[in-house]
Amino acid sequence: AKIIEANSDSDTDVIYFRIPSADLPGTIDVASDMVISESLIIKGPGAGKLVLDGGKNNHRIFDIDDGGAGTLSSVSISGLTLTNGQVLTSDGGAIRSVETLSLANVLLQNNTASGNGGAVCVDTVGKFTMTGSQVLGNVATASADLFAMGAILYEMLAGAAAFEADSVHAVMENVLHGDVPT
Repeated sequence: AKIIEANSDSDTDVIYFRIPSADLPGTIDVASDMVISESLIIKGPGAGKLVLDGGKNNHRIFDIDDGGAGTLSSVSISGLTLTNGQVLTSDGGAIRSVETLSLANVLLQNNTASGNGGAVCVDTVGKFTMTGSQVLGNVATASADLFAMGAILYEMLAGAAAFEADSVHAVMENVLHGDVPT
């Protein structure tokens, strides 16, 4: 309900997930994709303290898309475990994003996608950063995941994207016909 409310205005909202007791871990069963269509900050109490569980019921946990071709919303997620997201006909088992996405102190575990990104799939338009997070036991069946992992590793090590340009078309042109980054 809070995400739907946050989607209804253009301000960047903050949603805090809390648990009843700081000493006990909690689990929230996610029954369908939580669609995020505006800039949003989601903060949890810690990856080991709160789990969002997709239940392997053929839906991802977060689907991030503002629907605008010329704009990028910014979504930040921290302090959560995202597990058992599953999509049988698409990309991104836990998260699919075509926006700017930042994950901090997030555990992505046991998510599945029939396409790219067992845990996370970020469209070529969006930007993705991940700090202090873990990715464990996720499965994607598309071979493009190897390319995506290479691009992420390159950016982590070099501190810059492997292929940068001013438009999606120019990025794709660089990927297909540009020089291999060194």
